[in-house]
Amino acid sequence: MYNMGSSFFGGPMSNKLIVKAIDDLTLDEMVAMLREIKMTSEEEEAQRISFAYGNVKLSNPAITLEMVIEAARKHPRKK
Repeated sequence: MYNMGSSFFGGPMSNKLIVKAIDDLTLDEMVAMLREIKMTSEEEEAQRISFAYGNVKLSNPAITLEMVIEAARKHPRKK
C-alpha cells in the first residue's frame, strides 16, 4: 500500500527550516533548500499517484483513489 500521508518537510532539510523561520527565507533560499530534498522511491510513487488522482478526479468525480492505485500497479513508472 502506498503511504499518501508522508510529510513533505520530514526529511533532512527539516532542521534547517527550524533554525530559520520560513517567513525569513527568500524565495531563492526556499528553492535552494527544496532542490536538496531527495524523495525515496515510495515517496515518488505516492506523489505520482496523488498527482494522477487529483487530475483525473477533476474530470471524472466517479474515480476513486483505489482505482488510481490499481492503475499505477498495472502501469509502473519506467526509469
